Amino acid sequence: MKLNTILLSISAIVMVANAGFFTHDKAYYDAHPKEAKTKFKACDKALAHAMIDKDKKKSQEIINDVECKTAHQAYKEHNNKIRKDKYKAKQNKRALEKKEKKNAFEVEYDKQITQLKDLEYEKFRTLKQEACGNVAIFGDRLSLKDAKCKAWKDLKQSKENEAVKNLLIVHPNKKIFEYKNQVCKNALYNDSKCELARKAFDKEKKDVIKAYLLDKTLLKKDFNICYHEIITLNKSSKYKESQKLLKSYKCYMASQAAVKLNIHGYYKPMK
Repeated sequence: MKLNTILLSISAIVMVANAGFFTHDKAYYDAHPKEAKTKFKACDKALAHAMIDKDKKKSQEIINDVECKTAHQAYKEHNNKIRKDKYKAKQNKRALEKKEKKNAFEVEYDKQITQLKDLEYEKFRTLKQEACGNVAIFGDRLSLKDAKCKAWKDLKQSKENEAVKNLLIVHPNKKIFEYKNQVCKNALYNDSKCELARKAFDKEKKDVIKAYLLDKTLLKKDFNICYHEIITLNKSSKYKESQKLLKSYKCYMASQAAVKLNIHGYYKPMK
């Protein structure tokens, strides 16, 4: 028999013998995880050597050895506890970091609200790209950049409503219609002045239609005046004048209100 084989056999016999004579219980191994690891590894080595020697009896003895099992169980439970403790610590760290990040986000948000709310609408509108450009789509959305973008978005509607209201004060009734046509005539796509003028006019139109529907006698009067004037111009072949009248403030508004009553166009007088 070769020397290495002899040494392995002797080592296995010693380990197997020792594996069967442990005197510590589960409570001891729970309290001494290093010893649990050492003895579990010793049992594991003894089993490996017994298997190399093809000693089924010894192998089965080690497999069935209560203390080997106890040490293994204590070692496994200790490792699981370490993993759980590390996971819990990691989660607690993440929660703390998120809380700190959220606090910083809220401070920045309040700061941005204060800075943005008093700006003129045109200036406010130009800050959209600066506030929300290149904002991350994914993640917790709690960066200082996210705070600035959220502040801008949260103020957008109220700033727009305020700007529309002010525009209607400066250009009331018919004047907003004329102003909208003027600023939008040669405006490029997404022109801010034209966009705001359109929204102001849309509000004016909505309010006028509502008033007309509450006073259908007035609606009938204005609609029929426009109808007769348009028909007269068409009969005289004055089509340009007819189209101009059709697009005028009063005739346009009356026709839009009439649509709500299922009257589409100046084809006959309102009854």
